[in-house]
Parts: sequence; C-alpha cells; structure tokens
Amino acid sequence: SRSVDKRYEALVDGLVARDFGELDYSLLRVDAEKRRGLPSRMAVVPPETPQAKPCRTAFSVLSRTADRTHLELLPHTGRLHQLRAHLAHFGHPILGDDLYAPPHAAARASSLCLHASKLVFRDPATDALCVLRSSPA
Repeated sequence: SRSVDKRYEALVDGLVARDFGELDYSLLRVDAEKRRGLPSRMAVVPPETPQAKPCRTAFSVLSRTADRTHLELLPHTGRLHQLRAHLAHFGHPILGDDLYAPPHAAARASSLCLHASKLVFRDPATDALCVLRSSPA
C-alpha cells in the first residue's frame, strides 16, 4: 500500500483539558480572490454541507505550561490547513497562526508553531520501512 504516516507537533494557545482525543470536523474550502493576494482558507462546517470533506485529527498532550499546550497531532486525512482549522475551531489555535488564530494568539509567536516531526512510509523500490524524524528548532 502507498500510505504515509505523518506526525506533527504544535504549540497551541491555552490549556487543552484532555490528555488525548480526536477532532472530527468537516471542512469546506473557501477560496479567496487570487487578485487580492489573499490565501485560501478552510471553514469548519456541518457534515451535511454540500462539498464538505470529512476530516479527523488525533491529538495527545506532550506538555503544558501556564498558558499553552504542546501537542502531538496525527491527521487521519490530509486536507488543506486541516490541523490549523481543527485546532482553531477546538478553541486552541496554533500560536503564530495569522490565518486562523485570533490576534492575541497569532501575536504570541513570530512564526507558525507547527512542525512536521515524523514521517513513516515504505520505500517503493525496496519495500523497506523508512522512518524520518525531525526536532523543532
């Protein structure tokens, strides 16, 4: 099979109460006007919305400080901005996210605090299992 397991880490605003869980929200692409130079966004919508795409993201807490939570994220689907839209809708936007976070959370970091930390796949030529890891800077 041609599946790829992707893991991410994120610093999010506030304290996530549960140690682990799953976010199951449907997303709909809302295209911005390209002439104005604005990026496309994803909106969380009811699942019965026409053209809505079902999306699931598993999370587990790695650590908590006074006002932020460090999460590991496992997207079960791979939609545009899925992690960013899911976490913002969940009430814990990613720090530094100028597109989905409210201004106070966007301003808490100079860049988006989302990091691809692990990639697992089978080499198509040898069928060997490849595991790539990366630590946040």
